[in-house]
Amino acid sequence: MSTRSTENQSEVARWDEMTEEAQRDRRREPRLKLPYSVEVYGFDRSGQYFSERTMTLNVSAGGCMLDMKHEPEEQGVLALRRVGRDGARMPEHKPVLFLVCWTQRSGRRWTVGASKLQSSDIWGLTMHQEHPGN
Repeated sequence: MSTRSTENQSEVARWDEMTEEAQRDRRREPRLKLPYSVEVYGFDRSGQYFSERTMTLNVSAGGCMLDMKHEPEEQGVLALRRVGRDGARMPEHKPVLFLVCWTQRSGRRWTVGASKLQSSDIWGLTMHQEHPGN
């Protein structure tokens, strides 16, 4: 076998490894597609205070993804409070602070990824911490 052929096979093998690595789930924990009703409080990109009721798109032990009409401040802090199914505030649902990790325009709305800054269990779920992406 020629040296050139061996080099090509080696390059293909490296590309296969890189493709596999890129497709691997790098999340630290599993996400659950659960739509929780929440109140969100924070500051938008222009520095104006806002509050809105919205839904989560998914949740995890350490964060969530939200569908919002306001674009929150980049790397800003949001306070999220779960709302009961009937729309009522429940005393056991205290606000929990989240860090805005990323935002993406979705039509007239924003998809927001947020990481939990406090250890409170806002979702009331017991989530397994091991994940194949670890």
